[in-house]
Amino acid sequence: MVYAIDQSTGAPKPIQHADTQKIHPRTFHIDPSGRLLVAQHNLPVNVKDGDTVKTIPAGLSVFRMGDDGKLTLVRKYDIDVGDKTMFWTGMVPL
Repeated sequence: MVYAIDQSTGAPKPIQHADTQKIHPRTFHIDPSGRLLVAQHNLPVNVKDGDTVKTIPAGLSVFRMGDDGKLTLVRKYDIDVGDKTMFWTGMVPL
């Protein structure tokens, strides 16, 4: 869910539902330029797909942030965490 802040009341107002194309987003980070947002999905999840079960892997979803605050999915990255949990993610300057 993407929110805008009402300038007169300070209340958040939903403006968009952004599909991360993964399950169980845990953390997110906005880069210092304010143009990219990365959502982290901490563990693989098994989901029913018709008569079978498929695994949606842990990973990262990268979004471009528009001037209006809305998100556009750029790319998703699958990350093999094995039997572990990717607890947290963030960005560091290089």
